[in-house]
Amino acid sequence: MDFCEQSPVRVVSTSSLQLDVFSASDFSSYRVYTSFKDVAIGGSFRRDGSLLAAGGREGRLRIFTVAQRGVLRSIVAHAGAMHVAQFSHGG
Repeated sequence: MDFCEQSPVRVVSTSSLQLDVFSASDFSSYRVYTSFKDVAIGGSFRRDGSLLAAGGREGRLRIFTVAQRGVLRSIVAHAGAMHVAQFSHGG
C-alpha cells in the first residue's frame, strides 16, 4: 500500500491479480489495473502522482499512467518474484 500526497490524495493497494487506486477522502474506487497474469505486489506512486509502479510473482516491473489507466512499460526485471517497485527520489 502506498499514498500519493499530491492533490487529490490517493491510495494504491495490490491484491491478487490487480492494482487498485482509491480516493483517500472517501475510499471510493478511482482506477483498477488488471494486466497481471500472476499476483501483483508492491504498488507505489511516483512523487508527482502521475505514474504507478508494481511488481509481481511473474518477475515483471510494470509502469502505469494514472490519468489514462494504461500500461506505459512492462519490463522483465527478475527470474523470480519482484516484491518492491519504487521510483527514485528524483522521479
